[in-house]
Amino acid sequence: MDENKIGYCIEAHDLAASQLVAFREKDTEFVRRLILDQLISTDILLSRLNQTVADRAVIERAVRWTARIAGSL
Repeated sequence: MDENKIGYCIEAHDLAASQLVAFREKDTEFVRRLILDQLISTDILLSRLNQTVADRAVIERAVRWTARIAGSL
């Protein structure tokens, strides 16, 4: 058995924020399900997005997308 393996457990809101920065269709669909199934909080997700270091336009797109999904609940 190889004992030198490392597993990372990324917090759900951090994962969702990183996927929205990537903004691929499979990523947005995954985050949409997390939101609709109430597995993450949109308030926390928006907070994490605003703390993310990335191009401002990328963050603003993710914030708009999140607000639109949250508004459809």
